[in-house]
Amino acid sequence: MDIVNEKNIKRVVIDSISSLISATIDKFEVREFLINLVGFFKTKEITCLANYLMSENFGASRGQLLGNLSSNEMRLRSIVDGVILLRYVEREQSVRKLCNILKMRGSDHNKSIFEYEIKKEGFVLGDKFMI
Repeated sequence: MDIVNEKNIKRVVIDSISSLISATIDKFEVREFLINLVGFFKTKEITCLANYLMSENFGASRGQLLGNLSSNEMRLRSIVDGVILLRYVEREQSVRKLCNILKMRGSDHNKSIFEYEIKKEGFVLGDKFMI
C-alpha cells in the first residue's frame, strides 16, 4: 500500500491468487486480505488484474465445456468486477484454447465462447467456438 501511494501506481497484477493460497495456511485469511486489497485499489481507482488457477475446471467432458464451475470455496467472484475464463479443451485430437467472459459487472457483454491464440503481437481473439 505504501508503494502504491508513493509511486502513484495505476495498475497492479497479482500472479497469482493460487500462489498466495499455497503460501499460507488459511484460505479465508487470503480471502479477507484480497477483500481489503481490492477495496483499497477501488478507492484509489487502481486497476487490478489477478489470475487464479482452478484445477477443478479441467477435464470437461464431451458436450460441455465448463467442467466443474461451481463457485469456489473462497467466493472470489463476489469481490471482483469481471471474471474471464481461459481454458483448454481437447476436441478432434487437438487442444483448443477457449475464452469466455463469465462476469462483467455493469455490462451486457457477449456471453459466447471464443477460441483464442497468444501470438507475438499478443492475445488474439478468434472465432466463436462450435462444439
